[in-house]
Parts: sequence; structure tokens; C-alpha cells
Amino acid sequence: GSQVKDNKFWATDLIIEDGAQHWLSNNCNRIGNATAISFDPMKNLNAYGNGGAVVTDDLDLLEFAREWTNNGKPKHSNIGTNSRMSEIDCAQMMVKAKYIDQWQQRRKKIATYWTERLKGSGIRSLIDEHNSHDHAFHKFVVFTERRDILQQNLAIRKIETKVHYKNPLHEIGMFTKYPGPGMLATASSMCRGILSLPIYPELTDLEVEYVIDQVLDLA
Repeated sequence: GSQVKDNKFWATDLIIEDGAQHWLSNNCNRIGNATAISFDPMKNLNAYGNGGAVVTDDLDLLEFAREWTNNGKPKHSNIGTNSRMSEIDCAQMMVKAKYIDQWQQRRKKIATYWTERLKGSGIRSLIDEHNSHDHAFHKFVVFTERRDILQQNLAIRKIETKVHYKNPLHEIGMFTKYPGPGMLATASSMCRGILSLPIYPELTDLEVEYVIDQVLDLA
């Protein structure tokens, strides 16, 4: 576990989980010492700028995290940084938090409908009946062998899509010294065909229908 020695935080066997938006899923059980949560503007519960939180029941880690975000205050026993969120951003997020369950249900409804419509189409949803109950529905990602063509044609029809992400970690320069494509062929293959469709609670029923109709028309 974590330890505090000579006014410094030691974490030789500390596990910090990247919770991102997964903390909103139905099976988010923390197995590490802490979970980092992102409030990036593109997340389900979002801030206007970058922000996040650390969730932990480790009192040593809690104290360290609080000091780190506030220039090492109040003890100044560690060198910290100024990464506090603004009061106005926190205030608007507290309002959003009241609606997050409702928004998550809307995301799930859209994803469930799209998944059903895509069956047998040749475009595979990466959310299916086996994981839809536990999903956070942050993105709706599909896989197709014709990803680039589909993306270009959807853009012509005024539907913006994104690729998350074009290259797996083992193909990025700084990581190429680690075991590569031979061991991670599935990751390489998936990155060539994944495409994120626009999904957010404010989509109207007509917009939801339009997106999936265009995707199937281009399949």
C-alpha cells in the first residue's frame, strides 16, 4: 500500500485506475488504491475545460492528492501544482450531476436502438447485448472494413464522426521498443476499422433516426 516517509509520498506498489467515464457504468468496482475520473468537455459529466477528480479511501493518498492540486498547501511538504477547478465550473457540474442518471438512460436508449438496427448490416457495433447493461455509453463505436469511405460519405451528409484512435499504443514511436504488432495484431486490426458515431443525450429522435439511416444506406 501507500506510505508517507520523510514527508514524501511513496507509491512503489500503488495502483491508480483510469476511471475516465467508466465510473458511470453498472459494474465499476475499484480494485486499485484510487480511481482517476475525467471531467473533460467530451465526457458524460463534463466541465467547460479540463478537470477531474481522484476517488480513494486511502487517507495517505487523499492527503497527497489534495496537497498536489493546491501548490503543496497547506503543509508544503510536497511540491505541488495549481490544478484546481474554478468555482463556477464546479457549480455548473453540481447542477449537471442531478441529471446524469437521466442522461445516461438516454444514451443507453440510443445505443440499444442503433445496435439493434445494425444487426446483419455488415457494420458491427462494439456495444452488444453482452455488455450493454454495464456500458457507460460515452461513445458509440462501430467497426467496418470500409471505415474511411463511410466516414467521408457521412461527412457529406452532415454527420460528424471521429476515430478513437487511429493508432494503437504499440505503433506510436515512443512505445515501439516494446513487443509489437505480432503480439497485438487485434489492436492493430481494430484501429483500422473503428468509427465513433455522434451520441449524446440531446440528440432528438429524428436525429437518432437520421444518423442510423445514413449509416445503413452507406453500409
